[in-house]
Amino acid sequence: MSLSSLNKLTYQEKIRCITLINNTLSFEGGYVNILQDKGGETYRGISRKAHPEWIGWKTIDAIKKERKIKKGEIINDVKLNDSVWRFYFDNYFSKVCGKLTFGDGNDGNVGLIHLLFDYSVHSGIKNAVKKFQKAINFYSSTKIAEDGKFGPGTLEAFIAIGDYKKVGIKLLEYRREFLKAVAQTGTNSIFYYGWMNRCDYFVKWYKFKE
Repeated sequence: MSLSSLNKLTYQEKIRCITLINNTLSFEGGYVNILQDKGGETYRGISRKAHPEWIGWKTIDAIKKERKIKKGEIINDVKLNDSVWRFYFDNYFSKVCGKLTFGDGNDGNVGLIHLLFDYSVHSGIKNAVKKFQKAINFYSSTKIAEDGKFGPGTLEAFIAIGDYKKVGIKLLEYRREFLKAVAQTGTNSIFYYGWMNRCDYFVKWYKFKE
């Protein structure tokens, strides 16, 4: 079964989705509005500049009228937290990981899905899928377009490899290379070590290392 529809997931699949999304949210932190961040005002990684339509901004604006929201604060509001979770599932998880499966739940399957999701959240779906396709091409004799579109051809080529962990290790390598390049532009160097720590998570928990 694919992971594209929340209502069709088994109980165990829902638990895994919740766990992976919450783990990524731990990297995104709480409320921030700093000059060096191009996303501007951000809550749990959701940028107001990029997603002004997100329903959670109404709650945040109402709170700001009552008090100042502290830097890094995670607001204790059930509806707000639910809207955050739904945002990530609908806009990232189902779109980029919806064609994949957890399989038997081994570290390779879960780790690759988590990495692809986290990469998409952090650097954009198109960028993450391009690097995913590049990782597939590294191992596949039949090359696919590295166009950032997760279509049937990408899925077919990935399934043919049959090794989630192997592709995950290569994807993490490409992610590090991308982030190192980004860190050398503008004021991004201040984020470099945090970005590398985020990558190290996948080495620690899923053994994504040659």
